[in-house]
Amino acid sequence: MSTLILKNITKKYNKDVVVNNFNAEINKNELVTIVGPSGCGKTTTLRMIAGFIEPTEGTISVDGNDLVNKDKNVFMEPEKREIGMVFQSYAVWPHMNVFKNVSYPLKLRKVNKEELTRRTREALRLVHLEKYENSFVHELSGGQQQRVALARALVMEPRLLLLDEPLSNLDAALRETMRSEIKEIQRKLEVTIINVTHDQTEAMTMSDKVIIMNKGSIIQIGTPEEIYNNPANSFVAKFIGSANLINCKLVTESESTMMVEVFGEHLEIERKETLNENGILSVRPHHITPMENSTLKGKIIRKLYQGDRIEYHLQVEEEVIRMITDASYNYPVDDVIGFQITKGIWLND
Repeated sequence: MSTLILKNITKKYNKDVVVNNFNAEINKNELVTIVGPSGCGKTTTLRMIAGFIEPTEGTISVDGNDLVNKDKNVFMEPEKREIGMVFQSYAVWPHMNVFKNVSYPLKLRKVNKEELTRRTREALRLVHLEKYENSFVHELSGGQQQRVALARALVMEPRLLLLDEPLSNLDAALRETMRSEIKEIQRKLEVTIINVTHDQTEAMTMSDKVIIMNKGSIIQIGTPEEIYNNPANSFVAKFIGSANLINCKLVTESESTMMVEVFGEHLEIERKETLNENGILSVRPHHITPMENSTLKGKIIRKLYQGDRIEYHLQVEEEVIRMITDASYNYPVDDVIGFQITKGIWLND
C-alpha cells in the first residue's frame, strides 16, 4: 500500500516553474531519497509535503486522505498532517536542555506529564542520547545536536518523517554513522522516511528508492541498483557514480547485445532500445582497467592517490576519461598506457 502519493505536483513563482509535474508513490515503511543538484526543486517538494509551501497544482495524499488537492481547494495545515521534519540547521533551542527540546512538541499538545516523560525518554534512547537529557545544546557536538533534532521529530510518532539535508553539516565520519543510525531507526519504528540530499553517497547507501531530480523535474525513479546499473540518461550516469560519457557508434545488434565502436575499437555491451546510430557510452571508472597489449592508449595527465586505490585521468584522442585501479597499478604522470573497457551502457542522449 502507498503511504504517500504525489500527483501532478507543480510549484510556480510567477512564470518560474520550480517543481514541474512531480508524480511519485512512496510505499509504507520505505526510505526514499530525493537527490539532485542545488536548485533542482527537491527541498521545495519536501516543504510542499510538510505543508510549509502550497503547490500551484496537484494532489498530495497520505493513506488515501488528501493533504492538498488543488482541484477541490483542500489544504491541510502542517500541524494537522502528523509529519515529523528534521531541518538542515537542526533548529534546536539553545535555552532549553535536551529533554525540554525533545519534549516540546508534546508539551504544545498538552500531553500529560507521565506520557510526555515516557515518550521523550524513549525517543532519546532511540538516538542514544539518554545520558544527555539534562545537557544544553551548546554542550553537545554537531552529531549530538543532529540526534536531538531527530528525537524531537520522532517523539510525535509521525506517520511520515521528512529529512532536509540532515547530514550536510557533519564531518565524513559522523555522516557515515548517522546514515546507519537513521536506517536502523527506520527499521525499528517501521516509519516512512523521505530524505532530501545533494549527496549521491547518502542517497545510494541509505535508500530503498531514489528519486533523481534536475531543473524541477523527475529524471528517474528506482532502487539504488537500478539507478546505478541502468541510468535513464547521461545526467543520471554522471550525477550518480561519476561515469565517463564517451561518444560511440552502433555497429550491429542482436536480440540481447549490441556491438559499438568506441575510440575506433569494437565493444560488445547489453542491448538497449535505440533508433540512433550514434550514442553515448556510459563507463564507470572502475570498468576501465590497464591492459599492457591493448590497442587503446591513453596519456596520464593526472593522478590522484586514494589509499588503497588510485584514480587516473587519461587523455584519449579528444576526450579525458577517468580510470580507478587498485594501488598496485602505479604509473607516473605523462606515461602512455594501454587500457581496456570491460563494461559500458548505451545512452541515447
